[in-house]
Amino acid sequence: MNTLNKSNIKCQLFHLSKEAMKSITLHSKCGITIPTKELKIKNIPNIDINIIHSFSPLLCIYKKANPKLVNDGKGYHMEEDTIKKEVIVSANAYMTLSLLELCEYYKGFKAIDNRKYTLSPLYLAMAKNQLDFYASYLRNEEGVFVDKKDVTDSIIKDIKFEDKKKNFKFSDQALLMAAYYKYSCLCDDKDSEIYKAFSLDILNMFIRYKNSLYDTSFEELTKLCFAFNVFYEYSQLPEAQIILWDLCEFQQESIVSCVSNNNKLDFYSLQAINYMLAYKNTNIFKFKEAADELNQKLFTLYNSDLGTISKDCKKKEVTYSALEIIAYLLSMILYSDEKENLEQDDLFITEIFKRHVIDSNIVLSWPEAPDLEDVERYRNYSNMSEDLLDEVNFKLAHIAGPESCELAPIFTKYVNFNAKKDEFTQVKSTFDSSVNMFIFFLIIHLLK
Repeated sequence: MNTLNKSNIKCQLFHLSKEAMKSITLHSKCGITIPTKELKIKNIPNIDINIIHSFSPLLCIYKKANPKLVNDGKGYHMEEDTIKKEVIVSANAYMTLSLLELCEYYKGFKAIDNRKYTLSPLYLAMAKNQLDFYASYLRNEEGVFVDKKDVTDSIIKDIKFEDKKKNFKFSDQALLMAAYYKYSCLCDDKDSEIYKAFSLDILNMFIRYKNSLYDTSFEELTKLCFAFNVFYEYSQLPEAQIILWDLCEFQQESIVSCVSNNNKLDFYSLQAINYMLAYKNTNIFKFKEAADELNQKLFTLYNSDLGTISKDCKKKEVTYSALEIIAYLLSMILYSDEKENLEQDDLFITEIFKRHVIDSNIVLSWPEAPDLEDVERYRNYSNMSEDLLDEVNFKLAHIAGPESCELAPIFTKYVNFNAKKDEFTQVKSTFDSSVNMFIFFLIIHLLK
């Protein structure tokens, strides 16, 4: 604990996220799977063919499951009897976006480590199959993506879905717009233009119905703004920049009450991240000013006596969601990076991480650090002893790994804090894909 600092906290969060995504998408069986032989993986080293055949890649991820892991002799996965077979668009969009960004990350190992590089073409093939699946099964009669319920007959086994809700979310469409566009940039075959055209069709929908965007809730607009930040970063299209600009300006007018209504801490933190990304994407200085102002207000919510984030609550226990904690922490990390890593910021970020992430046990298990033969264990992947990275860059030694405690490396949805007892208690542990896929993508996108 005493060696923690902002730098290795960022590394720990990224390690957790990329390894959790690997575990969930390849081993959890928490969704509809596809045999690896049907993925049509290109440019894959022969060294890992046998390993790849042991995977159960997800075509889509289900909403909920018990995070308890069971070992069927072939590996650990979630209990299939506990899985709630609903498919949430946002969770699946974030899952695919995470795989696409990790595809880029592992591509960098091509001349360094074949086993790690193998994940790049594997993730790209998985993303393609997922996107094809979404287009076929997750749209309603009007052609927009909506949440679904899997009602497939276990005997007939022909995949069948029913609409869970008739209404759709603009943010869901924008996330998948980004995913289809990102895939088109990474794939190197003739199909790339098909995925790009599909993405641009969604963009044209936003252009046509632009005025309707502002009738949605603050929370939905914040998620939509984040999706457009991601899409513009991928595409650099001026049409997307204009919508992003308008969304950020509109949000500025309704965010003044941040401190007095901090029960929306997750969305205020996400909007602060939006402003920082928007400034990076547009170079418009007023978005930097908005980010600074909002982050300064968020900083005042920190209670240095308790080492916790203050929330308006008249109950004995304060409830923190995983998204509140991580969005707040990431916002403070990015804000600190902009201020050139002042020492007091380092201490503040370390305290938030210790109290809200580690002490709260909101992460059920933490993937083990790479062993000493793994190139990721070395600075610049050198494999030289003088470049060996300390284990604290990956996890804290006292936190259990997934196999030792038989719990998935995921965030539970909520924790409670009792100020009088100065302790956190867990609410019922559940794997919620909407929460976890969002958090993992946030971390991967911002810290990769």
